[in-house]
Amino acid sequence: MRTFEYSVGGVTMKVPTGCMFTHAIRGSGRRITYQNAGVDCAFVGARRRRQAGIAAFIVGLVVSLAFFAFFPGLPHVIDWGAILVSLAVGGLARWGCQSWITRTAKQRPERM
Repeated sequence: MRTFEYSVGGVTMKVPTGCMFTHAIRGSGRRITYQNAGVDCAFVGARRRRQAGIAAFIVGLVVSLAFFAFFPGLPHVIDWGAILVSLAVGGLARWGCQSWITRTAKQRPERM
């Protein structure tokens, strides 16, 4: 979804690309007792964090498999031990990447 704007009571609100417009209405029949509208960008950061974690896992997995396959002096056979170690390195890379993203997100103010 692209960026769009809406106006309420003379105030123009801008919804950035990737964010969601939320609107809640409460009441019964034709009577509205509560109405609220806003912009929610929380899921954008979660999606980026997940994508970065997946990329870090794949990079860790491939780099460690390449180490076992091409490092001189090691048998050039990928066995179950090398696969399990590579999965563990990928998981460690994912954990490190996501913790780094979480730590830096807490340090900087929210951008809109």
